Amino acid sequence: MIETSDIWTQSRCLTLNQMQQYLAQQLEPEEVRLVETHLCECILCSDAIDGFMESGMPESEGLQPLKEQFQTLIKPKLEPAPTIMKSMPAKSLLKPQRKDFRWAWAASILLFMGLGVYGI
Repeated sequence: MIETSDIWTQSRCLTLNQMQQYLAQQLEPEEVRLVETHLCECILCSDAIDGFMESGMPESEGLQPLKEQFQTLIKPKLEPAPTIMKSMPAKSLLKPQRKDFRWAWAASILLFMGLGVYGI
């Protein structure tokens, strides 16, 4: 059986900055104790620390150009083209259009009333 982490723990998962400081031994003794307590409770953070120790912790400065490149590649795909937005009617954005069936109901009621009169 796989052991799962307790979702009701008091501590929150570690940030990348906290993991960097922990691995670089730049935390105060109280902070180290809190991080190590969390690592005992949280399998995900513990595995992340183990992975960073094996492969080397990523530097946040080294990731910045990669983040910027990612944003330039993804941003055009996330935003719809202005021509599409102009061609879409504003009413359809606010609420879905429903067909009006009142005329059909009125016609069917009149039909049944007419059939009822001739049937008597």
